[in-house]
Amino acid sequence: AGRAEPEIWYGIIAASYAGARGGLGALSLAKDAKKALEHALEIDPNLFQAQQALAKVHQSLGEHEYAVEAGRRYLKLQPDSLEMRLLVAQSLVRLGNLKAAKAELESIDESKRGAEGNYALGRVYLGLGDLAQARKYLEIADAAMPRNPDILTNLLTLDSRENRQAD
Repeated sequence: AGRAEPEIWYGIIAASYAGARGGLGALSLAKDAKKALEHALEIDPNLFQAQQALAKVHQSLGEHEYAVEAGRRYLKLQPDSLEMRLLVAQSLVRLGNLKAAKAELESIDESKRGAEGNYALGRVYLGLGDLAQARKYLEIADAAMPRNPDILTNLLTLDSRENRQAD
């Protein structure tokens, strides 16, 4: 059997180093991290730190289906994690499942959603073509983070889709 803690820490450190390193050299580190984290979860499937790190590693490797699975396992253990809900929603978007991403984001309590969650929800609504809802959430995000270039770019995209003139 063995102890899971060394595997978790190796996996987390390798994943962090891979993220910092980037490029092709990061790929083998990310794969090593994934193996270590999967081994830790074989020892103890309730290790939420390992589930969290594994979801991030899967996402970094472009394995979005596995990122969603690991993220949802993590959310069973830590249901109030905004960061993980955003990661799951982002992976669902990359899989082309905007409706599931919207449901994931809407499951976050409005008072806890924050600018990042509202921005993500606005982007999903924009992708779904619901321009009124997209504007609502992008404007909420803009109010919380004024002059954020990503939010402003999406509001401009929305303006052009609605044939609005700039103010």
